[in-house]
Amino acid sequence: MPVATVKYYLREGLLPPGTPTSRTQAQYDEEHVRRLRLVRALLDVGG
Repeated sequence: MPVATVKYYLREGLLPPGTPTSRTQAQYDEEHVRRLRLVRALLDVGG
């Protein structure tokens, strides 16, 4: 998934923030991956 898509989901509140690892990077866990899959599946089904 493109970084721009993840940033958009973060801005829109569809994805909770990750754990910051530096000023410009964050770490995401399996829960984030599940949420990304859910959002993608809902977009595929409902547009």
